[in-house]
Amino acid sequence: MIIAPRWRKVMSDLWGNKSRTLLVILSIGVGVFSVGFVSTSFIILLGDMEKDFSSSNPHSAIIFCDNFDEELVKIVQRIPGISAVEGRSSINGRVIISPENIIPISITAIESVDKMKIDLIKPGNPGGKIALGDHEILIDRTSMSVLGINSGENISIEMPDGKTRVVKVAGFIHDVNGPPYIFTGQFSGYVTSRTIEWLGGSQAFNAVYISVNGNQRDEAHVRDVARAVSDKIERGGRKVYYTLVFQPGRHWASDISQSLGMIMGVLGAISVFLSAFLVINTISSLLSQQMSRLSRNVL
Repeated sequence: MIIAPRWRKVMSDLWGNKSRTLLVILSIGVGVFSVGFVSTSFIILLGDMEKDFSSSNPHSAIIFCDNFDEELVKIVQRIPGISAVEGRSSINGRVIISPENIIPISITAIESVDKMKIDLIKPGNPGGKIALGDHEILIDRTSMSVLGINSGENISIEMPDGKTRVVKVAGFIHDVNGPPYIFTGQFSGYVTSRTIEWLGGSQAFNAVYISVNGNQRDEAHVRDVARAVSDKIERGGRKVYYTLVFQPGRHWASDISQSLGMIMGVLGAISVFLSAFLVINTISSLLSQQMSRLSRNVL
């Protein structure tokens, strides 16, 4: 095969400047790989995040108020715009891992895992099963490495009244609606209503979890429905302390992930730009060398 003179000249220049050629190839490869890898990775990541989040039937709003019972839940369910409603109670404590290592924990009471309607939890290991009995607790899987224990082992929890209770870890769960320990520095767990009373809390609910009909990402619509629920609770003689509406219909970490993806994408684009600049600089350097040699030969 006969190679055209121009390509012989190009190949000769490339082979004669191996280090520069290799540097250019590596810089272009890194830039293109970084842009493609980041773009593809975050498209998959964000898609999986939203899919996982939506499958849990996430709350649209949480209304914290005076204690109430199941009767109020039934009343709230009849308010226009409500898709699902669930009453829950919670209490805070501290897990005593060691005398020097004590970590806060937020404990929420549920009737049972199977009867949850909102903010559904899943087994920590895909395909696994979770069950919850009295004097047992389900803990978010992000706490495993810190706790250093397995399912079936016991942990000691110090309650606000100063009493220490020993509960069995029934299993580790995936709670997509709860920020992980690495972000909050706090564990989160679920117990039965009888267990929370044994811990020092109350079986009566103190928070209303609601999911709305229609566009669940419409914050104005969510706030209107939450306001109607709050008004209904207050007309019943109970005090509403706080209404939480935070990015309804969206994963709590979606903005963080998108921002991180944009930053990494920009860095990838910069690397591509720098590689293009390196190519131009290398070609200019080669042309300058060859023009200098040509000038000397002519003289």
